[in-house]
Amino acid sequence: MAGIAPLQALTESAQKVQPKKQVKTRKEKRAPTYAPVSKKQKKQTLTFDEDARREYLTGFSKRKNQRRQAAHDHVQKAIREEIRNSRLATAEARKRQAAENVRAEQIAYGLLDSDHDEEEENEDRDIHGEREFETDTQRAHVTIQELDVDDWPEQRPTSSNIHPKYPRSERNSHQSPEAKKPKPSSMQRNDRAPAIPSGSLTGILEPEVAQAAMADKIFRDTNVENQTAIDAKPKRPHSYMSKAERQQERQLQRAWNHAQAENRRAENRAKRTSQSKHKRT
Repeated sequence: MAGIAPLQALTESAQKVQPKKQVKTRKEKRAPTYAPVSKKQKKQTLTFDEDARREYLTGFSKRKNQRRQAAHDHVQKAIREEIRNSRLATAEARKRQAAENVRAEQIAYGLLDSDHDEEEENEDRDIHGEREFETDTQRAHVTIQELDVDDWPEQRPTSSNIHPKYPRSERNSHQSPEAKKPKPSSMQRNDRAPAIPSGSLTGILEPEVAQAAMADKIFRDTNVENQTAIDAKPKRPHSYMSKAERQQERQLQRAWNHAQAENRRAENRAKRTSQSKHKRT
């Protein structure tokens, strides 16, 4: 009997009594690495901006003209800046020339020593100030200040320098031949080409290209031209008709066309018969 007990463990009843071990499946062992995605999130919809799409597809020429106009404006701005710089340089050169002329006059009158170095003189003396000069015969009080060409006083016209002491009849005879030349009209003055500074960008361009670059607008307004061409066409008289009236009008036109076609056929038949008779004779 002692040997039977171990054998009972192998019977089916003994195996049913024993607790079953929980075996973990492969799916339960592997933990999910991502959250499940719902079906609504999986569906992706593409939306288009119809206005932006239409603007892009129909605006190639417009954008090209805008780029060309921007480049034209950039070149025109550079030309204006160059002209402005050249004018400033010319004004500075005139100021220096005026100062040199004043110095030359002072040297000619003996107020300055010609052998004196110009740089040392500019360092020693004050530009703005008052000085007195004395000689054996005269005494002069001089105010020294910077000369500005823009502030140079213009001579006011007087009766003496406007009209010389000649009668009206003789005044015309004493006029110079240059004064008798007629003045150019405003149209002739506008036709003259604008002055171009040396070393400018327009100097290396062709005259037509330079003139186009100096213009305010490089593109012709085609819309205005098309509108004028449309307006020039004769307009047909228009009258509003109902559907029945239009149908009747078409029937009348169709009948008239048929009648004209029959007349042409009859004329052609008559011509052919007459030609055949002439051939027989």
